[in-house]
Order: sequence, then structure tokens, then C-alpha cells
Amino acid sequence: MNNDVPDVSNDEDKLRALVREHTPARLFLNGSPTSYPTKTWLELRADHAAARDAVTSKFDLSNEQLEEFLQRRNAVIVSTQVPSDEMYLARPDLGRRLLTRDAERLRTLYDVEPPVIQLSLAGGLSASAAMTAGPGLVDALFDASLALGWTTGPVIVVERARVGVLNDLGECTKAQIVILVIGERPGLSHADSVSAYLGYEPRTGHTDANRNLVSGINERATSYEMAARRILGIAQQAMMAGQSGWMIKETPVATLPSSETRFLDRPE
Repeated sequence: MNNDVPDVSNDEDKLRALVREHTPARLFLNGSPTSYPTKTWLELRADHAAARDAVTSKFDLSNEQLEEFLQRRNAVIVSTQVPSDEMYLARPDLGRRLLTRDAERLRTLYDVEPPVIQLSLAGGLSASAAMTAGPGLVDALFDASLALGWTTGPVIVVERARVGVLNDLGECTKAQIVILVIGERPGLSHADSVSAYLGYEPRTGHTDANRNLVSGINERATSYEMAARRILGIAQQAMMAGQSGWMIKETPVATLPSSETRFLDRPE
């Protein structure tokens, strides 16, 4: 047994408390074997409603918190080929492609030496989470990248985007690593998390097999700074391997560095 975890196997109350510290999952519920207690059932109904609201929430660029972030980061705003919020859920294929005019605008903007890291933000399937948690995570990634000496392009904000838009972002920016912070599909324990998808030189034809993912990012679970270190640790591994995706695995050295250790080397 891990010495850092107390042995509570013989104390059910302590075991319940330990589990509650590590997961919001509905475990150790009191009640009959065939039904939830009333309190749990009402909580489940409330969480289900929150998840439905998150999926239909609007990625509002005039949101006060998001607007301040966009101005401070001098963000570039682009859109996918999805024509409306109502069509976003019905046509995920269109959410994977940038509008032609926006793709051309990015190519012109990045018609210089490409950055090492390109950061982007999208509403995804929980726009409310992207507006709440997205700016904090992007800020942490931006600051950590600069501290490591990695060049970054201006933050790109993509309206009505799906994860596959990484390919177009890679084609247009020619960045070595493209990171997309996107509102995460809500579950029945929380609806306010973002995910970070990462691709090494994303190009047309790449799939999820070519990407890496760090999910469940919110302030309750982990700090934005720790999440950023995990993500950039994967980025370093991808740059060293010359590829991203299923063959890249997180390592303890890359994901859990000490605060004094520059655990990432500047890429050549």
C-alpha cells in the first residue's frame, strides 16, 4: 500500500471521508439496494439540470470576465463553419473547420516565424465552463511557456468549435504545439470543467489518436498552474518524440515537478 495513503480499510467512516476527498462520485450511498435516498435523488436531478444548461449555454464574448481576458491577451477571434448556435450540436463536422476567410486571416497573421506554442480557447460543450475556467488556465499556460523561453502566438478564440479544429489551427499557424482549451462535456457530478487537447504540428487528417488530453480541469480539482505543468510536460514529450497522441504517456517527472525544478528543456 502507498505509504502516503492512510490505512482506513477497517474504519468505514474514515474510508468514506477519504473517498469524498478524492472524488465527487456517488459512492457509499445510504438507502435501499434498489433506490437512491431522497436527498441523493434530488441532488442528481439538480446536477442533471446543470449539465443540460451547460450544454446549451452561449459562449458570450461580451461576458465581463471573458472580455477582460480577450483585451489583455490581445486575442484573435475566429469562427468555424457552424452557422448558428442552434446548429452547433447538430453539425459537429462543421465545427472542425474554420471559416475560409478566418483561415486566410490566420495564415496572413502567422506569415512569419511560427511560434513553438499556440494557445486557443473555445466554448465546446460547456461554454459556461470555458468562460469561467478557460481564461485562468490559458493565462497559466501562457506564463509558463514564456518562463521556459518558448515563443507563443496571440491567443486564438474560436467560436462554435469542436476539438478537430486543431487541424486547421495547426495548418494556419504552423506552430510546433497547438493547445485547445475547451469547455468539457458535463457529467452528473460537475458541469464547470475544461479540457486541454494538445497536438504536435496538427494537420489535415489527424484524429484523436494524434492528440493528447488533460481533462477535468477546474479549481476544485487542481490549480491552473499544476494543470499547466502537466500539459506542458506532455508538450515537451511530444516535441522530443516528434509526434503526439496515443504513444505519448505522462510521466511522474514531467507531471509532478518540484517548485524549484525547471523540468522542461527549451526545444531546439
